[in-house]
Amino acid sequence: MRIFILLLLLSVSAVAQTSLIKGRVLSMDTKKPLPYVNMVLTSRSLGASANKDGFYALQVPDSIMNEKIRLTYLGFQPKEVTLNSLAKGLVYLSPKTEELSEVFVGKIQRNTRYTQKPDWSLQTIGIGNLNGGLYPSVLARKIEKPEKFQDICFLEELTIYFYQTSDQKGNAPKFRLHFYEVAENGQPGDEIPGGKLLTKASGKSRMRLDLLKENIRIPKEGIFIGLEHLFIKENQFSEVKDYIINDSLVATNYKTTKYAPIYLGVLQPRFYDNAIYYYEPGGWVRIENWDLSAKFFGNKIPSPVFKLKFTD
Repeated sequence: MRIFILLLLLSVSAVAQTSLIKGRVLSMDTKKPLPYVNMVLTSRSLGASANKDGFYALQVPDSIMNEKIRLTYLGFQPKEVTLNSLAKGLVYLSPKTEELSEVFVGKIQRNTRYTQKPDWSLQTIGIGNLNGGLYPSVLARKIEKPEKFQDICFLEELTIYFYQTSDQKGNAPKFRLHFYEVAENGQPGDEIPGGKLLTKASGKSRMRLDLLKENIRIPKEGIFIGLEHLFIKENQFSEVKDYIINDSLVATNYKTTKYAPIYLGVLQPRFYDNAIYYYEPGGWVRIENWDLSAKFFGNKIPSPVFKLKFTD
C-alpha cells in the first residue's frame, strides 16, 4: 500500500549535512498507531504532522539532532524528545489518565438557556495558522461564563464558522477541537475532556456541534476553546498571489502551499474580554502582545468567531 509521508524540509545551505528521520507514533497502551500527531521543534518555528497511519518523516540538518521536538495528540500526554531519539523509529505516547478524575454526576436541567452570537458588526477576516505554514498551530479563545448562570452552566452547542475561498474548493479538511481550563496565569491550562478530530464538509461555511453529552461545565473563571491545524496532505491547498512590501511589488503570481481550514474570524477591539492565545514553540502567547500595527490589523486582535449555546 502506498503510504503518504509528510516531509518537513528545513532551510539549510546546499553544503550542510542532513539526515532523514522517519518512524511511527504509537500508543503506549495499545501499541496502535496514532494518526495526525503534531510535531513542533521547541526552539525553532518549524514542525509537521504525522499521517493517518502515524508515520512521520523529517529531513533535518545534522547540526540540530540534539534539539528537542514536542509531540502532541488529543487525550495523550505531550512528549518532548530529541531528534536523535526520534530517529530511532518508534515513539510512544501515553494516555492522560487524570481526565477521568473529575466527572459531574447529576442531571442537566435545561431550565435556563442562553445563546451568544458572533458580533457581525466587526470586520470579518480569514484566520489560517498565522505562521506562514511553518508549523502546526493552535488558536484558543477564552469563553466567559454568562452572567445569568449563578450556579451550574454547561456548554450545550458550538457552531464554528469557516472562511471560504476558491483556492479551497473541494477540500474537506481535518482539524482538532480542544477545550482547556483557565490556568492561574490566565492562559489555556489543562485539557478538558470533550475535544475531538473533526472533518469540515466540502463547501460548507459552518459546523454545528451538540455538546451536551460531553458535560463541558463552564466554571466562574471560564474555559478556552482551541482550534488546531494539521499539516497533512488532504488539508493542503495552493494560493497564488502578488506580494507587496512597503508599497513595492516584490513578487507576482507567487505560489505557496497552505493548510485548510481557514476559520472565519473578526478583528476585535483590545477592550474585549475574550482573550485570544496562540501556541508557538515557546508556549502560549497572548495575541494582544503581538505587533498588530500593520495596516491589515489596525491594532485590532484577530479572533475566531463562534456561536455558543449554554444551559444549566
